Amino acid sequence: MAGREQICEEINTAGGDCIGSIRPTYIKSISEELLRRYREIFSSDYERNKELVSEYTNIESKNIRNRVAGYITHKIDIGNRSR
Repeated sequence: MAGREQICEEINTAGGDCIGSIRPTYIKSISEELLRRYREIFSSDYERNKELVSEYTNIESKNIRNRVAGYITHKIDIGNRSR
């Protein structure tokens, strides 16, 4: 039976990320489209990103809005770490 470390190593070798939660495709799709169009306005500030997601989308669900903002914040943070 493979341990968590071995699974994480296999995922990292394949270019994946072991830490974090699995997000539905629609959260990723919306987030990536927003980043593609408006990358310069988003930052690593989650609260500000929530406001921007509300402003630039018609998402009515607070839960979905927060998940999109969280994923955007995560992607921006990862981008900042790799520099």
